Amino acid sequence: MSTTRNIIEGIKNVTSDVSATLNTKANQSTTYTKTEVDSKPTGFKNYIINGNFDVWQRGDGSFTGWNRSCDMNISPDTTVQSKYVDNTYGNCILCTGNSTADAVLYSAIELTTVGNNSQFTVGKTFTFSVLIKSNIKVKPFFVFRDGIAGANPVNLFDFTSIAYKGGNNVWELLSWTFTVSGNTTSLNNCLAYGLIGETANGTSYIAQVQLEEGSVATPFEQRPYGLELSLCQRHLPLNIKAGYYGSYGSGYVAIGSTTAATITIPFATTSRSLVYSLLTNGNFDLVVGNATFTVTSFSIDTNNTDSRVLSLGVFCSGGGLTGGSACTLRSANSPGSYILVSNEL
Repeated sequence: MSTTRNIIEGIKNVTSDVSATLNTKANQSTTYTKTEVDSKPTGFKNYIINGNFDVWQRGDGSFTGWNRSCDMNISPDTTVQSKYVDNTYGNCILCTGNSTADAVLYSAIELTTVGNNSQFTVGKTFTFSVLIKSNIKVKPFFVFRDGIAGANPVNLFDFTSIAYKGGNNVWELLSWTFTVSGNTTSLNNCLAYGLIGETANGTSYIAQVQLEEGSVATPFEQRPYGLELSLCQRHLPLNIKAGYYGSYGSGYVAIGSTTAATITIPFATTSRSLVYSLLTNGNFDLVVGNATFTVTSFSIDTNNTDSRVLSLGVFCSGGGLTGGSACTLRSANSPGSYILVSNEL
């Protein structure tokens, strides 16, 4: 599997002799060098992708009930998540309604290699920081898992021993420093993390989430939006929402078939793997020459080996297609239609 640094090649080139200064939304800045950013899943000092909640490919919410929300995030249990724009700090994630004293924020960091915690070796020191306005105290958790909410959990460290902080209902920068003590199991592919509320029914505005090496919380690393979007689209490579008769992609009717075609849709960014989950909404047509056929179902083409594109099986009832004919997939008078492919952890 190629690393995330391959994704951003040509967007940001960090050499051994170059350091760069990035401005935060609070007009702060931080300087990084190559030795500080090697082996990070983002290619920068902050291990967290979309820690500033700038990328919302699914829309602004609301999201709840363990559904995916802001890119790289999931809305845990009864927590309701939505986008909020603060006058000072810009895009935030608003978390409300947690009916139990449990997670209000839930996300994950991909491990470079499944079952290998070389990024988080035992004895290594990290600092987690978050800019937050909340009426309840919170603290972070970090757990190795087989997916963001998957099996075989192993605590990165004993987070039960660290203190809840904040809860003053004003914007404040909170941070916690810890030392890694847990090892991955052979199937762990990510480090799930988030914030736990000390009490239920809190209202939390969260921005600038950062995990970095060392014992000091340094100013938040603001990356260019295009780069952050590219990092997110590696996990959520396709989220097309077409208007009336919007085109999705083109392909060919299967040889010898009167009901099936294969459509190829290019990804904006190379997907992290070929294992996808597929979600569609609305009505779709398959256009062959001057004829239009109603699409009844989709399937992912498992024979595809190119992670730069989605190969999609498209099926139409009633027959009438001619094998080998060129065709196009489009929305069918359905302004809310979309095809969503997720490869998130």
